[in-house]
Amino acid sequence: MSAAYKVISLSLGGLKNKVFKKGDTVTQAQLDAPCATLVAGSFIEPIEASIPAPAAPVAKKVEEPVAAKPAPVEEPKSEPSLAAAAAAAAEVDEDEVSIPAYSDVSVADIKAELTKKGVSFRVKDTKKALYALLKKA
Repeated sequence: MSAAYKVISLSLGGLKNKVFKKGDTVTQAQLDAPCATLVAGSFIEPIEASIPAPAAPVAKKVEEPVAAKPAPVEEPKSEPSLAAAAAAAAEVDEDEVSIPAYSDVSVADIKAELTKKGVSFRVKDTKKALYALLKKA
């Protein structure tokens, strides 16, 4: 009879992807690592020879057929255009020109608005730099 060990970690992986839980009794034949290594790592502890080791329960995995559910299709979210955001801001206060928040506009929208206003910019400018130009324009 081989030595028996008690699992003291929350769970322990064994041969054929078997998972043993805390308190389960295992033998070297059920494990894919040497018992000495697992004892040293505080994953298992030896059971005294005077106490007979109960065999570890073998759980049979019963596979039930599962009906395949189609994955829900999500529509891609589009960012509001700079013009739409500006129009929404114009409804709030017509006397003052408002620029949408930094997080509400994309780089392409900022470039389009700068081009429309005739402001020159470098193509490789960052969003932060372009936004600063838009605020000044």
